Amino acid sequence: MSNTRDIDAVENLRRLVVRGIVEQTGLNEEHAMPYATAVVAVLQTEFGGERLHIPKAPPSAAQSERQLRIQRDLESGMPVNQVRIRHGVSRSTLHRMFPGGLPKKSA
Repeated sequence: MSNTRDIDAVENLRRLVVRGIVEQTGLNEEHAMPYATAVVAVLQTEFGGERLHIPKAPPSAAQSERQLRIQRDLESGMPVNQVRIRHGVSRSTLHRMFPGGLPKKSA
């Protein structure tokens, strides 16, 4: 480490990894720290000094629940503009959610 900024960046990364381990596994911070230190060391060795692109996580269950609520509203006969406003989505987002066409009113 050449300067204080690098040291701070490593510590912030280590804290982030510890938080992820704690949240995802239920380990306490004391037990998560050696794993976080190992992950940070590997990242420094493999990618030190580089910018990394970290992809977003896949859509969560909450996203699919939202899509189901939107689908129910459309199938109930609610006008598309009202659905858009209610759920805060654009028309193009609706069409991406339902690539085969928007759900029609159920009989």
